[in-house]
Amino acid sequence: MSNDTCKTCLNGWSGNDCGIPLHPNHVTITERDEPCYIVQATIVNHEIDMLKLKIENSLPYTDEFIVIEGDKTFALEPKTFYLKDHKKELSSLVKLRQHHVHIKTRDKFSWDVQNEMRLSNTTLHNLYKDIPLNSLVIFTDLDEIVRPEVLHFLKYYNCSPYPTGVKWDTFLFGFFFFDSVVNRQSSFGTIFKSPLDIRHQPKTWTIPKGGWHCRWCFTIEDIQMKLKSSPYVDLPRIADNPEKMKSNVIYEHIINGKWFLGKKLIPRIEPKDFPINTPIYMRSYDWWINHPPNKTA
Repeated sequence: MSNDTCKTCLNGWSGNDCGIPLHPNHVTITERDEPCYIVQATIVNHEIDMLKLKIENSLPYTDEFIVIEGDKTFALEPKTFYLKDHKKELSSLVKLRQHHVHIKTRDKFSWDVQNEMRLSNTTLHNLYKDIPLNSLVIFTDLDEIVRPEVLHFLKYYNCSPYPTGVKWDTFLFGFFFFDSVVNRQSSFGTIFKSPLDIRHQPKTWTIPKGGWHCRWCFTIEDIQMKLKSSPYVDLPRIADNPEKMKSNVIYEHIINGKWFLGKKLIPRIEPKDFPINTPIYMRSYDWWINHPPNKTA
C-alpha cells in the first residue's frame, strides 16, 4: 500500500489511507501485492494548457501518458502537431509518448476520423510492446481529469468487479454554468483493447465524484479553434455560423451563462473544488469580468 496519508477522507471514502471510494456492496476490494502500472491515453488537438493540467493532476500515480494527435482536425482540416513544441516540458513531468495519426478518411460527414483517432484498428499492446501486460489503461477525453485519489486507489487496490470509469463533476462554467454529475462512456481498460473499445465496453460500476469535466474551459481563441475543428457530423455545427464565432459573442455567452443554442440562463456557480494548478481563466469568473476581448491585464 502507498504510504500516503490524509487528515480528512473525501466524503464517503474510507481506509487507513483514505484510499477506498464509495462502492456498491457487491464489490470486493483488496490491497494489491504490487502497485499497478497506470497508463493514461488522450487525444489532443491544440489544447496544451488542458493537457498540462491533466498531467499535473495525475502525479505521482500515472506511470506514463500516451498523447494521440492527428495531422488533421475532426473537420478534416490539415493541422500542425502542436505537442512537438511542448514535449520537452511535459516529458519532464511524466513519461510521455507522442502518437501521430495520419488520417486516411476523406468523408468529413462521418465519425470515421474520430474512430481513427481512437485507434479503432489496433491496440496499445500492438503499438507498444514494452508496456507491462497487466497495466491499467485510462482513456478519457482531454477535458476529463481523474482525481489523484482515484488514481491512488487504482494503483494500490484491486477490486472485483473492476470499475469501468468515474462520474465526473463539472467544476467550472464554459458557455453556461451548471453544477451536475456527468455520466460518460467507460474509461478503464487493458492494453489489449483499443481506446475505442475501452470507450464502448459494458459498464460495471463507476466511482462517484471521481474527477472533473472542465467543459469549454479555454481562452476565447482556443474556443474558436475548438469549434472550427469540430466534426461536420456533430450537428448543429456552431462554426458554420460566423456570427456565433465572433469573440464578443463568445465572451457574452461566457459572462452571462448562455449556450449557443438556447436562451436559457443557468445560475453561475463559484467552484469550491477543482484540480491543482488550474489556470486562473479556468477557475475565476472575476478574471473574465476583467478581461473582455482585446483588453489586456
